[in-house]
Amino acid sequence: MPSRRRFLQSTAGVVSLPWPKLGTAPQAGSSSAPGSAIANLERGRLFPADLPSFEWQEFRALGYSAPVTGIVYRSLDKWAFEDEERPRPVSGVPLGGIDTGGLYIEGSGTFGYSSIFNHYCPTGGPLNTPCLGIGLGGKVWVLTTAHAKNYAGACRPTMGVPPTMHWGGNGVQEADAIDYWGHYPIADLQFKSSAPVSVGLRAWAPFIPGDSKTSNTPGAVFEVYLRNSSTTRQAGTLAFSFPGFKKHQSRNDVLGWGSLAAEPVLPEPHVERRGAPGGLSGTWVEDKGWGMSYVLGALEEENVRTGGGLGMDAPKWRAIEKGLPAIPHDSDDGGCSLAVGFSLEPDETKRIRIVLAWHAPEWEGNGNPGTGGQSIEQPINHHGPGNFTTGKRFTHMYASRFADAGEVATFLARNHESLLKRIISWQSVLYEEKGLPGWLADSLINAFYYFAPCSVWAQAKTPIGNWCKPEDGVFALNESPRSCPQTSTLSNMAMAGPVLSMFFPDLALSSLRAVRAGQNAQGQLPFRFGPWMEMAAPGIYGAQEVMAPGNYMTQLYWQWKATGDDSFLKEFYQSAKRKLEYSFGLNPDLGLSQIIAMPKGGGGEWFEDQPMSGYVVHAGGFRLVAAEMMREWAERMGDQDYAVKLDAMIGAGKEAMQKYLWRGDHYLVFKNPQTGQEFDAFFSPQLNGQYFAHLSGVPKVFPKANVEKVLAVMREKVCKISKLGMPPNFSNADGSVWTGKSNLYLTGKYIYNNHEVIWISILSIYEGHKDFGLDLLRKNLELGYCHWGYMWDGVNCCSAQGDTGEVSYGWDYWFNYSIWMAAAALAGGDFSTLLEPGGLVNSMFKAGSLA
Repeated sequence: MPSRRRFLQSTAGVVSLPWPKLGTAPQAGSSSAPGSAIANLERGRLFPADLPSFEWQEFRALGYSAPVTGIVYRSLDKWAFEDEERPRPVSGVPLGGIDTGGLYIEGSGTFGYSSIFNHYCPTGGPLNTPCLGIGLGGKVWVLTTAHAKNYAGACRPTMGVPPTMHWGGNGVQEADAIDYWGHYPIADLQFKSSAPVSVGLRAWAPFIPGDSKTSNTPGAVFEVYLRNSSTTRQAGTLAFSFPGFKKHQSRNDVLGWGSLAAEPVLPEPHVERRGAPGGLSGTWVEDKGWGMSYVLGALEEENVRTGGGLGMDAPKWRAIEKGLPAIPHDSDDGGCSLAVGFSLEPDETKRIRIVLAWHAPEWEGNGNPGTGGQSIEQPINHHGPGNFTTGKRFTHMYASRFADAGEVATFLARNHESLLKRIISWQSVLYEEKGLPGWLADSLINAFYYFAPCSVWAQAKTPIGNWCKPEDGVFALNESPRSCPQTSTLSNMAMAGPVLSMFFPDLALSSLRAVRAGQNAQGQLPFRFGPWMEMAAPGIYGAQEVMAPGNYMTQLYWQWKATGDDSFLKEFYQSAKRKLEYSFGLNPDLGLSQIIAMPKGGGGEWFEDQPMSGYVVHAGGFRLVAAEMMREWAERMGDQDYAVKLDAMIGAGKEAMQKYLWRGDHYLVFKNPQTGQEFDAFFSPQLNGQYFAHLSGVPKVFPKANVEKVLAVMREKVCKISKLGMPPNFSNADGSVWTGKSNLYLTGKYIYNNHEVIWISILSIYEGHKDFGLDLLRKNLELGYCHWGYMWDGVNCCSAQGDTGEVSYGWDYWFNYSIWMAAAALAGGDFSTLLEPGGLVNSMFKAGSLA
C-alpha cells in the first residue's frame, strides 16, 4: 500500500528556546492552583488582566457563573527574524463547526489558516491580516502585534516577515500586547495599547455537542467590547476588515505539494455586492462564477459604513475615521471592510456585534477550488504512480439548510444570544465538574476544534451513490489537511475512539454506512473514502489488513453501545461478520491462534515503518478486542455457532500471546514461529488492546499480572529516558534508550506519538495507577499546549530531532480527541458511563439544549 506520510528530510539541529522552563503541576495555594484566590473581573474585560501566561490557571470570565481554567497566551509587540522563533500558540482557534471549514483567529490578532472557501488541501492561509482597528481623534491603532507566520506544511512552523509595512510614523500604531484565551468554539482576545479606549474581542462560532445541525452553520460572531478608560469623552470608529475570496489560498510559494499549485487558477472575478439582509447593517458579497459568497454586517448599529478590504495597507487604516476604501469596479477582489462609529463617556462600555456568514456550497475532491474539478496527482504515494483524485465535486450539507449566505447571517442575527448561552452552558458543565482537573476540562473543550478544519458532510447527491440516504449524507474527517490529506481512513476512525458516536451518533452512522457501501465481495473494506478531499473514491483494499477487523468492529460496537439501537446491530451484523471471517483467516498455517498473527506474507500495522510477521502483540491485542465485541454481537443475534468459534479463537490467541510473546516484564513486538524471526524491544503501545477493552467495556485481553509488570517498566524506566518524561515508542528490551535503527517518523531515541502517550496515561488510570496516569497526561499536555502552543494543531509525532517534545510530523490529527476517554476512566467506567443520566456527556447535552 502507499505510505500515508510525508515528513521532512531535513535533520537540522534542535535549537535552544528562550521560553519558560517547564514546571510542575500547580500546587494548592499557588496563584494558578484550583481553589486559589480568583481575580475579580474588571468591568469591560473578558477575563482578568495581568494573568500569568503560558500556564493553566483558574480565573473569572465573562458570561461564566463559576471560575474557568485556561491558558492565556501573550503575544508581545516584538519580533526577531531567527530560526528558533516559533509562534505561540502555533495556530489560534478555528472559527467554524461541522462541515463549515475553519477561519483561524490568531494570537497576534490576525486571521490565520482558512478553509471556509473550500481551500482544504493544502489548507488556505495563513492570511496574516488583522481584522480589527480603532480610530480616535485622528490616531489609529490596528489591533495586531503584527506577528506573521509561515505555512507549517509538514513540520515545524516559524515566524514570517512582519507585515507592518512601516506603519510607525504614518499615524498608525499596533497593539503593545494581546492576551489570548481560546476555548473552542470561542476565542477571547484582550488588546493592550496606548489608546484611551480599551478593546476586547470575543469571536465564536456555533458548535453544540449533540446538535449536528446547529453545529453545521457556516458563520461566526465577533463581539467587540469597548471601554473608555480615560477621564474625557471619546468618539471614534471601530473598523473590521475581511479579505476577499481569492486571498484565502495557501500563502506560501513552496509547500511540497507535488503538482498542486499554491495559488488556485480561479476564473476572473465578477463580484456582486448588495446590502446585508434584515437585522444587519453591512454588505453581502457574492461571486456566482466562483460559487462563493459571504455577509459581513453589524447588529443593532446605525452608524455603519462599508468599503473595500484594508489588508495591511497603512494609509487605508489611517483613514478609517473619514472613509473606507472605494470598491474598484474593474478589479473587485471581494474584500470588505466595515466601520462602526461610537461615543463613550468616561468609564462607559459598549458592545459591538459583527456577524460574518459564508456560503461556498460545492467543494472539489482535489481539495483546491479553481481547478475546474480536474484530476490532480496525489503526492503522498511513494510507491508508484496512478494515485490520482477523480475530479469529482461534492455539496456541503449546510447548503441543504441555508440557501445562501444571507440565510446564514439571518439565522445568526436572530439566534446569537441563545447560541452563545448554549455554548457557555455546555462548557460550564466541564469547568465545574469536580471530578476533572481544570487543565483536563480545558483540554476536553478544545479537543472539539478538529471539526472545523477537518470535517466535511456531503449531501446524498451525485457523485455519491444511490445507496446513500438523504438524511445521512456522507460524513468524513480528513486525516490531516496540512500533512496527509485523505478522507476517513479506517484506522484513524478507530484510533479516535467512540467520541463521534458519543457526541454525534448521526454522523457516525453516516460514516459507517459509507464504509459498508465500499465493502467488496471478499469482505474487505476500503482503507479510505478517497485521497485529498474525495468522498466517493473508496480504495486501497488490503491496506493494514491485520488491523482492519478491529478498525471496523470497534466503531460498530461503539455506535451500538452509544445508541442502544438493536436495529443498527441487525443492519451491520452480516457486514461485520464477513469482515472478521475474512481477516481472521489470512494465516491458516497457525490455526485458531492466527487471530493474533499477521497475514502469512506479513502486512501493514498502525506502526507502518516496521515490517512485522508472525504473532504480534499490538495488532494481536486489538484483534482480540474485536473478537470479544463480535462474540457479544453473535450471542445477541442468536448466532451461537459463530460465538463458539470466536471463543475458541480468543482462547488460542491468548495462549499463543503468553507462550510466544511474553518475556517476563514485556511482550515481544512480534515473533514468527515458522521462521524464528523476532523483534525484541520495549514497545510502549504494546498494551493498546487493554486500553480499547477498558474504554469499550469488553473482557480484558492481557493478564492483570502481565499488565502490572509492563506498566512498572514504563513508570520506572521508559518514562525516565526523556528528561520530559515522555515514553518513546521504542526502547531497548530492558527499558533503556533505543539503540536500534531509527527514522524521523516513528522510531528513534525519543520519538513518541502524542495520542499514544494519552492512551498510556488513560490505561494507567484504568489499571489503578491514577496518580501516575494523571501526572503523565498533564506533563504531555503542558509540554504541547503551554510550552509549544499546539492547543489547536493536533500534533502527531514528536521529538524526532531531539528530546524537546517539538512536533516532527503531522498536524490536525483528530484522533487526539480520544483524550475524552480520560473522563471515562476518571468516572470509573467505559465510555458509555458518560452517556448515562447524570454522566458528564449527558449533562453537557442537557445544558447545551436547555440554556
